[in-house]
Amino acid sequence: MIEVADQLGEGGAIRHYIDHWGRPSWETVPVPLEGRARAGASPQATQAANEAAQAANEVVEGARKIEDAGSRFEVMVRVVDALGRVGNSFEAKVIAHEALEAGRKIEDASSRSGEIAAEAMEAARNIRVVDPKDKESRSTALARIAEALATAGKCVEALETARDIEDARSQSLTLGGIVEALLKADRYADADAAARQIASADERVKALVRIVEALAKAGKTEEAMQAVNAAIEAARQLKFDVQGRYTANVWVMEMLAKVGRIDDALAMARQANDAEGRSRTLVWIVDVLAEAGRPAEAIRVANEGVEAVRQVKSPDVRASLLIDIAQALAKFERAPS
Repeated sequence: MIEVADQLGEGGAIRHYIDHWGRPSWETVPVPLEGRARAGASPQATQAANEAAQAANEVVEGARKIEDAGSRFEVMVRVVDALGRVGNSFEAKVIAHEALEAGRKIEDASSRSGEIAAEAMEAARNIRVVDPKDKESRSTALARIAEALATAGKCVEALETARDIEDARSQSLTLGGIVEALLKADRYADADAAARQIASADERVKALVRIVEALAKAGKTEEAMQAVNAAIEAARQLKFDVQGRYTANVWVMEMLAKVGRIDDALAMARQANDAEGRSRTLVWIVDVLAEAGRPAEAIRVANEGVEAVRQVKSPDVRASLLIDIAQALAKFERAPS
């Protein structure tokens, strides 16, 4: 099977025949270089690529029966590499995902991460970019590899892999995923270093907020406060936007409330120009404080929220916001004494 994958990668063709038992079979046949050059994007070339995909599927079916995860991983990675070379990026992407799953089952962790770092990454890089879908396939494969490396503790290799992703947004999202993987492993310094490499200010802010929350949860108050300042500084690079609870500015406001910097959270909320936007941010801060079990601070913010709601012109919106404030404060009544 490995030889078949290698032959496909070198541009070999597939010859179908009937074996001496009368069963349909096939074999790989080398194609001269000059023959390949003449083929171009001809119907013959397209047929060869389709046959390559069909043969690869048969190889993978056989590989799935291999009990040893290491051997199964090796076969699949070489198939991905072969498909990438002949331009079958969609099939390469699908099999690459299965290869990674096989790789994760290898018992030797250092061997597994080494395989992913070298062979899988090389296979992903060999996916030829012909149209935007190919570029997306390559980015997806590299993103999965980068996050797997981070989980395995290979921070340097994970960051290097993320840098190979050409699409800026995909790269930023991948780095955010690396930050989360590092936080799960309690590697706060590495997570901070990864977050600061995120090009998108929006995603960088969210990554820094995650770091603050993880540090606070771990009882690392001093480090959390340092990360808070970094998140605030990064948020200053953003256009102020509170049109939704999942915007980076709102994340920072809620983070400030969680760590007890209420006045800073309120100062940000007051930047909202319209009464409705300002009211919503205050409602969200009340909700955070209620969840944290801090009634005095929640009531203080709720009072300011009610004043802001009274300036909202729409009766329906006004009623809805007041109900939200009441529901947030009602959490104290439901809390066990």
